Amino acid sequence: MFTIKAMICFVGMGILEQTLCFQSEVPLSYKDAPTCVVEMNRLADYMTEDLEDRNVAIVFNCVNNNNINL
Repeated sequence: MFTIKAMICFVGMGILEQTLCFQSEVPLSYKDAPTCVVEMNRLADYMTEDLEDRNVAIVFNCVNNNNINL
């Protein structure tokens, strides 16, 4: 199964104009990488204008949850 991970950054926050970033995950799973990528792109397209208006940046990535790290 694949999930969409995100890095959300709020650009130029506060007096010091700091960029604050957080990791997040879309709470859905996809059966394969192509489906995950299609949905990730739809989500990005849907959110782009609103995020730009709010000075927020997001990077999405599809991640295989079945990988075993040794």
